[in-house]
Amino acid sequence: MPKKLISTCLAIATLAFATASIASASPVLTHATGSVQATGTTLSAANVGEMLFTDTSGNIITRCTSANLAWELTRNSGTAIESNITSASFTGTGTEGNCTGTFFSSPRFTMAVANGLPWCVRALSSMATNEAQIRGGKCSEAAREIRFAVDLGSITCLYARSSTEPIVGTITTDNAQGQDAVVHIERQLVKPVSTPFPCPEEELLDFSLTLSVGGTPAYFS
Repeated sequence: MPKKLISTCLAIATLAFATASIASASPVLTHATGSVQATGTTLSAANVGEMLFTDTSGNIITRCTSANLAWELTRNSGTAIESNITSASFTGTGTEGNCTGTFFSSPRFTMAVANGLPWCVRALSSMATNEAQIRGGKCSEAAREIRFAVDLGSITCLYARSSTEPIVGTITTDNAQGQDAVVHIERQLVKPVSTPFPCPEEELLDFSLTLSVGGTPAYFS
């Protein structure tokens, strides 16, 4: 084979390998321009649709129409995204902005009431394609459980996701089509810690959050 042809083949192979390496390096969080978001950036996460707790029969237990979270981006290497949820608030259409539900007209819904924030949100190249995970504690610390509480005034329904079983969801990665960064959580089971009557024994968590920086949409690429 002529040397020129060999050199051309090697150049094509090198380019193909480099392209494959970039593709396998995902995920990465970017600006709309395609540039990589810097670590230390504070991200805002707001709900898309409603945030729901349902029982295993599909009955809505708690409905929150607004969710606002602050995330600190701690890692964005091209093979891993990690951020810590440092604050979270959840409101609804009930009295004084409470979330609504089926037990009372305006139950008060509080996340992580028993063990607090931060929580770690991670998307790694070693995970399934477009997978994201949420667990208790900072990403730099040992995992701990996440606890949810539905405060109904006279009683509190308390649920947990264990430290060894993170909440698993998916992320959007369609920056080319202008799709904002969204984290989707669907039917993630939380188990009872303290569930006095009439609290359901188990609940399923459903919500989606879209990410932005200073009011400008962020993207997963």
